[in-house]
Amino acid sequence: MERLIVLMLALAVMLPAVVKSCLSARGAPRTAFFDPAPHKITVRIDGDVRHPGIYSFSANIMTNSAIALVEPVWRWENSVLKTGALPALTSGSTLRLSRSQNNSFVISAGSLSSTERVLLGLPLDINAMDGADFDRLPGIGPVLAARIVEFRQFNGGKMRPDQLIFVKGIGLKKYDILKKYFN
Repeated sequence: MERLIVLMLALAVMLPAVVKSCLSARGAPRTAFFDPAPHKITVRIDGDVRHPGIYSFSANIMTNSAIALVEPVWRWENSVLKTGALPALTSGSTLRLSRSQNNSFVISAGSLSSTERVLLGLPLDINAMDGADFDRLPGIGPVLAARIVEFRQFNGGKMRPDQLIFVKGIGLKKYDILKKYFN
């Protein structure tokens, strides 16, 4: 009997909160560009900056804004922007800011290594990986890594992650483990 009373009290307390949250969710105004889960990109910025590191930015951040956030140790705005477009940032990008010997400003763009991508939970690009990158994945040794690279080269230098199943030595079990590392 006591359990029934406790259950009824709990229901009486929770019911108004549930009803209110359902009504407020229905009545919420919708906006034209609402994104409930903003997309993020992961970028490494280093070189001649005060705060080098790996950053998570909103996907629509401008490259010059990202550079300003890491505080270059020299004034870069005027010189870099006159020389042309800055590289667009995507998840897995790297930027290295430096000053050359002739005092020109250099921004080098690249991408994170496969090891860094795995550690950060970013998808790997199967077409940019070499044998050593494949060898670092679980269940793949140097022989199987060489087979994957050979398979990719034999098929025009490009492959999709789902084509790993066609590489000798990769069965369904191993493929299920590997597919989570790619797009």
